[in-house]
Amino acid sequence: MKRTDARLLLPALALLALFVPVAPAAAAGKPRKPAYVPALRLVVERAYTLNARRVALQHQRVRIRGIVRQYVPGQVMNVRVLLGKRRYVGVRRVVRQSGGRGVFSVEFKAHRRGTLRAFATGAGLSARSRSISVIKRSAGEGQTGLHVVFLQHRLRDLRYLVNLSGTYDSSTSRAVMAYRKVTGMSRRYSANSSIFDRLAHKRGRFVARYPRHGKHVEADLSRQVLALFDRKGKLFRVLIMSSGKPSTPTVRGSFRVYSKTPGTNAKGMVNSNYFVGGYAIHGYPDVPDYAASHGCLRIPIPNARFMFRWLGYGDRVDVYR
Repeated sequence: MKRTDARLLLPALALLALFVPVAPAAAAGKPRKPAYVPALRLVVERAYTLNARRVALQHQRVRIRGIVRQYVPGQVMNVRVLLGKRRYVGVRRVVRQSGGRGVFSVEFKAHRRGTLRAFATGAGLSARSRSISVIKRSAGEGQTGLHVVFLQHRLRDLRYLVNLSGTYDSSTSRAVMAYRKVTGMSRRYSANSSIFDRLAHKRGRFVARYPRHGKHVEADLSRQVLALFDRKGKLFRVLIMSSGKPSTPTVRGSFRVYSKTPGTNAKGMVNSNYFVGGYAIHGYPDVPDYAASHGCLRIPIPNARFMFRWLGYGDRVDVYR
């Protein structure tokens, strides 16, 4: 490089350095504040989560676990569990060592509905737990409340077609019927304790027979339900249906949707999706819990528009028993 070029380059580099931000050394090495850990905390266990709330079913066992940040031999905690403003449980617990911490627990049955909260005091410490909403384990037409919300959310988690209305409406009744069919329970539209217990543990999911068929519908004639799967073969929705009665059975096999007719035709079929011959998935006013059609796959009219929009030309329909 020539001397004249070097003389011009040095001032340019100095000017460029003025525009390069340099983080202060103190900020780069600034220590982070440690996360705050309370001296005593109470954790709710064996309860379920619903929209950031803790929920327990009536008559189930609940456990409150206490954690003392620093264990000292001889610590004793007084634990009270209140239902509303009334005492529900009152016990004393000796704190035992677990590593460098202290732990204790209280377990009880939530026999009564309402809001539970635990309080612990002792050794100069105090804490209270999150509230627990104890809900009843049955629901029926027209009911509202947290137990209905819990039921609807659990059904939706398992991909049953249900509205999250907070009211036990016709959508909820149909979803409960679909759940009963899938799990082999008696076919009714109400939800009893067995359903709540199973849903609490998220049991009762429909299992695909043809998971590699991509986006498709499975019509299970033995259980009288339709299961919808997305393009990745994952369960999308489950709903009730009524297939062909013994004298006019539904044809079995693997087919493709070849024709779609919107609206209501002369036979009362609503939003029809034809998959072979004159056989179609369509809405109909009468959808009993058993096989009763002339061969088609009937679904409730409130679900017909949803099905018509979701199901496309060429989508596979697998019909089996």
